[in-house]
Amino acid sequence: LFYSYVGLRTLRERPARAIMAHLHSAFAVAASNAPSLLVLDDLHVLFEQTVEEELRPSSMKTIQLTEYLYDLLRLLQEHRHRVFVLSTALSVEEVHVMLRRGAVL
Repeated sequence: LFYSYVGLRTLRERPARAIMAHLHSAFAVAASNAPSLLVLDDLHVLFEQTVEEELRPSSMKTIQLTEYLYDLLRLLQEHRHRVFVLSTALSVEEVHVMLRRGAVL
């Protein structure tokens, strides 16, 4: 079983594009080494629950990253890659609702 760890807290200050590239790479490596386990630590740091109406730059970044991660998870399922994604967070309520629903893919 292949294992990969992504510490999301260390990516917090990076631009959205850099974070997306890092996530894409982690998912691609996990998929090519399937069966694999991909651990996303501190999910709440980058994918926090936001008020959608807020137009702060940090909220826009969160929404953009959340949609990107959701799409990556959906692609894993559609292509039937044998990748198990495990994520940690301080609490479920702190994670964006789109990913909470996505956990039941």
